Amino acid sequence: MLCYLVYGFLGPLSQLYANYLGSKAPVAVAVTRNLLLLMVLAILYGQFKGLAIAAAAPYLARRTASIAYDIVFLIAGVLVTYGIVKELARVPGE
Repeated sequence: MLCYLVYGFLGPLSQLYANYLGSKAPVAVAVTRNLLLLMVLAILYGQFKGLAIAAAAPYLARRTASIAYDIVFLIAGVLVTYGIVKELARVPGE
């Protein structure tokens, strides 16, 4: 529920960006989308860690499952950060 609310800010922010930033609005929306996605990933990381480790426990040792969970979210965070950098490198007119 909280993830939906956080990501729901994108709609109103997109409209504000379109009104005030003009041609740079698509880049600002893309960066904001990725920042909100990072926030959602952080929320999901905290909420589902215990459940994911418990689900993986029959197949992996508890410590290994915890490390695997951390690595998966670390990779997701790096990919989202890469998306931010890629969008910033595409700024029109500069």
